[in-house]
Amino acid sequence: MVERLLPKQDVVGSNPITRSIFKVIHSTKLPFTYHLWSVIILYMTTIIPSIQPDTIIPDTFAKGEAFQDYVSEVLFPDDQYELLYKTPDYITNQKRRIKSTMDPDFKFRSRSTGKEFWIEVKYRSQYFDDSISWLNYYQIKRYRELNKETPVYIVIGIGNYPTLPSEIFLIPIGEIRYNYKKLFRSFLRKYSVEKKDGVFTPTL
Repeated sequence: MVERLLPKQDVVGSNPITRSIFKVIHSTKLPFTYHLWSVIILYMTTIIPSIQPDTIIPDTFAKGEAFQDYVSEVLFPDDQYELLYKTPDYITNQKRRIKSTMDPDFKFRSRSTGKEFWIEVKYRSQYFDDSISWLNYYQIKRYRELNKETPVYIVIGIGNYPTLPSEIFLIPIGEIRYNYKKLFRSFLRKYSVEKKDGVFTPTL
C-alpha cells in the first residue's frame, strides 16, 4: 500500500532533505506509520513548493475575468462583433506587465456597421450606500483621451454572479462628467441593458 504512495526517485530532485527521506523509505522495513509520515513530509517538501504564487488569482481578479468572459460572449458575441483587442489576464501581467493593460478591457468592431469602440468592464457584488466605486483619476483621464478618437463605453455588472449579474449597465464615458469615483444607482438606471441578447449596434 505504501509503495503505491511513494514517488519515483527522479521526482525527488536534488533537495538533500527529500533525497535522504527517499533513501530511508526504500531501504528500511519500519512500521507503516513511519513510512506514512515520511511520505507526507516528502510531498510537503516537493509538491507544495512547486505551486507558484503567481498562479493563484485573487478573488477580485477572478470575478473580474469571469465577467469579462460574460461580456465578450453574451453581450458582444462573435457573430455580431469582431474582437480586435482583449486585455492580458492576471497571470500574464504578473509575469511581465504589459503596457496595453492601461487601455480598456476590449476593443470591438461591429460586423454590421464597421464601427469600432472600446469596452471597459467592471463587476461589483453589491451597492454600498446606493452607489459603486469603479475608476481612479488616471484611468478615467486615459479613457477620455481614447474617447476623442474611438468611443469608450463602460459595462458594469452588479449582483448575483459575474457569469450572470442581476443588473447590467452600458455607459458612454462622455456621460460621466462629474463624480467619477462613485456612480449612484439613480444614475446607472438610465443605462440599463438586457442580459439575454447581444447589445444592439445602434445603441452604441
